[in-house]
Amino acid sequence: MEYAYISVDVETSGAVPGIYNLLSIGACLVGDREKQFYRELQPINSHFDIEAMRVGCLGLQCLASFKANPMYNPLDRRFSPSSVLGLLEEKGTFPLTAMRDFGDWIQKVRRDKKPLLVTDVQPFDGSFINWYFAKFLPDRENPFGHKGLNIDVLYRGLRGDITARLSDLGLEDDRKTPHNALDDAVFQARLAEKVFELMKRV
Repeated sequence: MEYAYISVDVETSGAVPGIYNLLSIGACLVGDREKQFYRELQPINSHFDIEAMRVGCLGLQCLASFKANPMYNPLDRRFSPSSVLGLLEEKGTFPLTAMRDFGDWIQKVRRDKKPLLVTDVQPFDGSFINWYFAKFLPDRENPFGHKGLNIDVLYRGLRGDITARLSDLGLEDDRKTPHNALDDAVFQARLAEKVFELMKRV
């Protein structure tokens, strides 16, 4: 079976889907990184972990014009996660719409191949994607099913070294925005392409 490898990254308000919010989704097609998807989502509740929000909000596009306001600056001690969630409520995409758009995009780019979710932390990113598909599109199957590819683990197996890290590949980190889900997904796709290339040599 041929796979369409889709690199996915998410930013969230905490560690557990259903309790915390999916703030943004970024994705691109491995091997054709110009095929991209990005959405920032309206929150489903007001729950957050302050440290998760300080990371997850660094790359949110909706905050770009609010940088001078300390309440919207994750690096400022006066940062207000509740204010960010309120802004996402106003400017974000309704989760059902976001997941429907994501599902449609996956179907478009996969062509006749089976889509396979590619991440570097499969239990985290995959759990949020699976939960949001199940919650908001219960009558529509998650395009990825319940499987995914963790490139970090794949690389360790390829090297035969449990301590090996993707940074060992030596790829220049060309991400423009820290913790922007799309930038992260594109860089992650570059890492996956390099791992796949090395696999062909083994």
